[in-house]
Amino acid sequence: MLTFTPITLEANHGDEEAVLILRAERLVAIASRLGEHHGGAAGEWFVETVFNDGLRIAGRRCATLEDMTSLIELG
Repeated sequence: MLTFTPITLEANHGDEEAVLILRAERLVAIASRLGEHHGGAAGEWFVETVFNDGLRIAGRRCATLEDMTSLIELG
């Protein structure tokens, strides 16, 4: 089961809302919510980085955190 811990990024471009994504209290990934300057993608979640070499999802986007769960679980 994944958990999402809200954090704030120190970002100059405005995408400051983010989550740490954990599984069994181990950091799996970090995702940020895209801001208005991303146009039609605004509000979507963007995978900033992944800490599991088996997951090839860095740079992917999801509309919701529930979708992010599916993306990570499917790898």
